[in-house]
Amino acid sequence: VLDEAQPSLRATAAEALIQGGGEQGRSVVRKLLKDAVPEVRLRVALAFALAKEREGVPVLIDLLPVLSAEQVGQVEDTLNQLAGDSAPEVFAGTEPAEKKKCRDAWAAWWKLNADRVDLGRLTHRAWLGYTLICDMAGGRVFEVDGNGKERWAITNLRGPVDAVVVPGKRVLIAEYRSRRVSERDFTGKILWSKQVASPINVQRLRNGNTFITSLGQIVEVDRAGKEVYTINNLTGISGAYRSRRGPIVCLTQPNQCVLVDTTGQHLKNFACNHGNNGIRCIDVLSNGRILVTLQDIGKIAEFDSEGKMVLELTVPGATTATGLPNGHILVASQNTQRVFELDRAGKTVWEYKGGGSLIRARRR
Repeated sequence: VLDEAQPSLRATAAEALIQGGGEQGRSVVRKLLKDAVPEVRLRVALAFALAKEREGVPVLIDLLPVLSAEQVGQVEDTLNQLAGDSAPEVFAGTEPAEKKKCRDAWAAWWKLNADRVDLGRLTHRAWLGYTLICDMAGGRVFEVDGNGKERWAITNLRGPVDAVVVPGKRVLIAEYRSRRVSERDFTGKILWSKQVASPINVQRLRNGNTFITSLGQIVEVDRAGKEVYTINNLTGISGAYRSRRGPIVCLTQPNQCVLVDTTGQHLKNFACNHGNNGIRCIDVLSNGRILVTLQDIGKIAEFDSEGKMVLELTVPGATTATGLPNGHILVASQNTQRVFELDRAGKTVWEYKGGGSLIRARRR
């Protein structure tokens, strides 16, 4: 089967042998790490990496210049999981020179870190194509499939402004008006909750803790609801998330993006022109880049951690923007009552029109 002419069959057989064939099975599959078809090399290399076999990682890195944007996003997500704080400040982009630069940076990182990287931290993320949407005024959080068909909905919420699906078919929701963050099943049953004044952003961290941003403070809590740290020395917080690489990235007034540590100590800041009235309009990507909705001027901007703008799109009516693994941007527009996906040229490649105050959207 490993010599099957159809690439998808070769890859499927290889994945099965890597996962369940033991060392003997993996030994016969290794030749496919040099398969002529990039998609086969990608699937085989990912399977090896998930099986804690280091030989898969350099193959993934070498594929960066030749894969599609969506596949590059999958590789970057994998590499950033492995690298953590040591990840290079690089993004594949769309031009050949950018992709080569990205490949070279990750190759240099692997040369320095190959012997000490813990492959056990790598988890498989199957992208299902489902979109989670917050309807703030309607008091709903719901999910649609790729065709816009509603899969489930949680109703009778009070001002849901942010939400994210977490493991175990659960969803974490920030309710601005009820002053609460809750974890619920898809029927809406509350499984865990924490009272927080005016929550605007919520995030489940890799350590299982919950990161919460409110208009007055930032707090991380454990599963028991105990506060791990609290930051309240920032002025006019209008959005924040914790980067996978460690720093907390905040939008503050006037028009500043501020990076702080968990004690609230400033690490750096830069002007980002996000406007004085917008809240929740930030996202932090797996590669450390920062996506900001500039609501007052109808634009979305992407910055590196040093504050250099690397992408700017004109998107009138955008309320919030969320980065996707394929490099695209998922936009929620409260004014036009729709959610849509933009490629990096600003072209709409997917759209959902459902009515309501659609204030935040996430893809899984």
